[in-house]
Amino acid sequence: MRTGHSLDDLISKKAIKFANEMKAVAATADKEEEIRIAVERQLAFIEKEAEITLEGKHEFTVASGRVDSVYDRVIIEYKNPSSPSDRIGPKASSTGSKKVVKQIKKRFYDMRAQYEQPLNTLFGVGFDGNYFVLTLLLNQIHPLR
Repeated sequence: MRTGHSLDDLISKKAIKFANEMKAVAATADKEEEIRIAVERQLAFIEKEAEITLEGKHEFTVASGRVDSVYDRVIIEYKNPSSPSDRIGPKASSTGSKKVVKQIKKRFYDMRAQYEQPLNTLFGVGFDGNYFVLTLLLNQIHPLR
């Protein structure tokens, strides 16, 4: 990263552009793959400017299905913004919001069972180009072994 600039500054600077690009893609997207591709393009710009490498796995198979993208302990599930039942809404009570949170939680348990990743170290993101849903599991009790 160039001296004099922090990663926080770069992300703050790019956040508005990222949001605008995603909204534009979501306005015409008819499948979740279009959202994932657009996110990947934007992340590539950030990688280049920040001089970092993000290593993601896509269509990553776990016990109960496939995760759209995984970056270390960040799980991303993309949703189709054109689908009334899948798109994420402005409230947690929206049908798509509830569905993606349930899906991400299931993926957390899969990652714990299959890769022994502690639940409290995982972070989930649901995204449809218009809305984000962020998911964490806090205060999980782990029995002593």
